[in-house]
Amino acid sequence: MNAGIQILGWALLHALWQGCLLVLLAAFCGMFLTGQLRHRMNALALGLCLILPALTAWHFHQPVPAAAGPVEVTEQVERTPVRSLSHQPPSVPLLIRLESALQPLLPRLVALWALGASIMALRLGGGLALSLRWKRQGLPAPGPWQDAMDRVAKRMDLRRRVPLLLSSRGGTPVTLGLWKPVVLMPAVLLTSLPPDYLEALLAHELAHVRRLDYLGNLIQGIIEALLFFHPAVWWLSARIRTEREELADELAAQSLGDPRRLALALNALDDLQPDLRPPIFPALAARGGRLLTRIERLLSTKPMAGSPWGLVTLLLLPCAVLALHAGAPSTTPIPAPTALVAQIDALAAKEGLDPQLLRSMAWVESGFSAKAKSPLGAMGLLQVMPATAEAYGAKDLNDPAQVMAAGAKYLRFLLDRYQGDVEKAVTAYNCGEKALDGGQITEEATRYRTLVMGVLKAKAVQPEAPLAEGEVQGVIRGIGDELMVHLRISSRGDLKVELLSDGVPSGSVIVGNKEPAGKQGVGLWEEVRPNIRIKAPKAGAPLSIRAANPLTGWRGETQVLPDAPWKTFSFRMEEPKP
Repeated sequence: MNAGIQILGWALLHALWQGCLLVLLAAFCGMFLTGQLRHRMNALALGLCLILPALTAWHFHQPVPAAAGPVEVTEQVERTPVRSLSHQPPSVPLLIRLESALQPLLPRLVALWALGASIMALRLGGGLALSLRWKRQGLPAPGPWQDAMDRVAKRMDLRRRVPLLLSSRGGTPVTLGLWKPVVLMPAVLLTSLPPDYLEALLAHELAHVRRLDYLGNLIQGIIEALLFFHPAVWWLSARIRTEREELADELAAQSLGDPRRLALALNALDDLQPDLRPPIFPALAARGGRLLTRIERLLSTKPMAGSPWGLVTLLLLPCAVLALHAGAPSTTPIPAPTALVAQIDALAAKEGLDPQLLRSMAWVESGFSAKAKSPLGAMGLLQVMPATAEAYGAKDLNDPAQVMAAGAKYLRFLLDRYQGDVEKAVTAYNCGEKALDGGQITEEATRYRTLVMGVLKAKAVQPEAPLAEGEVQGVIRGIGDELMVHLRISSRGDLKVELLSDGVPSGSVIVGNKEPAGKQGVGLWEEVRPNIRIKAPKAGAPLSIRAANPLTGWRGETQVLPDAPWKTFSFRMEEPKP
């Protein structure tokens, strides 16, 4: 076998496990680092994902050179007892046997890698060629705009002049070039955005020039092309791109002295441009949740730390190549009344909505209670304000079906307004369009969006199954520093439900038929659905749920650790032993 193919093949195999370890280490360290330090650490980890496998293969898997002269073989026969091969202990170490088994597969592995890397290289090269073409076709911007950008560049201590070119292509400003960088801006933006917004966007692009992000993006593209097969590398690369944009935002906001102006400019640009920019250019506009996160980051005074836990699944995938086994995370279903699910799904189909989205919002808004009413007056399953309900067709505010239909129509309006961006529509449903458009997203709206999108992504809301006699089911979800416990109980006679945190009662409710008949209670079991709102227990403290009938003696309990956006539980009350 060719020595180059052998070393390259082993480098690809080592890249699987070494890349996993490097990215896992970067994710762990990222929990304690922020800003530029975390960005540099992730960039170093990405570079090592390419360098370490090559060094390992070169050091451990070089072909053994042949002997210089002929070798004489002498056969010696000893009279020793013959043992069955089935009882002979293996004398070859496991790693050597594994290496021998993988060795014949290396040429095919290298061939497949070469095909994929060639396609990725063509994609990268095509993007670079397109960027050069756009750069040549750009026209110099009017003098006042070039002067404005020069003033921003001076505030950023840029020593070289960066030309501003106008183009009829693209949807967002981009920075092109390393030795002679230019900022290419769609000409339509000059008449579509206020001058102070345009100045903020130009400051963002000049921040990319100051940070040499074009070079970093190019090196990153080369590594992605060579390690295209590794999902953990793509995860790390996405983190680096996101952090690059956040750091450029910070630098631009410092030069402007007004982070809010940049946040509003990003939001206005996103509303103007439904089309995505070419993916290899240094990014400016981010779509959906990424844009909202950037705006919140600009408006917040607290550093936002990254979460590495989404990496776990990606790290399992490369390991599956060698272990032939992968684990899949499970989601906790949220039971909903079957008739209500059918009603919600029919309304979603009528308005052209995702049924799971409408289910998720109904649960987060009201816990499937048509009689729910907020302190501000929002009502019904979808918690619609009276004025909004009337504006979207509800003639009788006492009719839960009309109020829910109005909420669905309002959600449809928001999705159309924000061009199908579900996260924006959900956020605006909570805090209003004006607050979202003005960059005034409340903390409550952020929590609301996170919970709705989590339930939607998991497709957690599903039709419930019938309860058994004495069965207690429930869902716990966080609301700020409080917990809402939605219960579903099969009871007979008076039933007391208690919630205890650290052994201290936090809340209770009496449910069931209020007319028990003797020790046996009334004859039929009935289903009740009480809700209890309590203060959240201390971190790491479990919540105890107890249910008991003092007359019949039926009782049961369970413990739940509320360490997730929502948790479900179920237990069965037992009849006392005679």
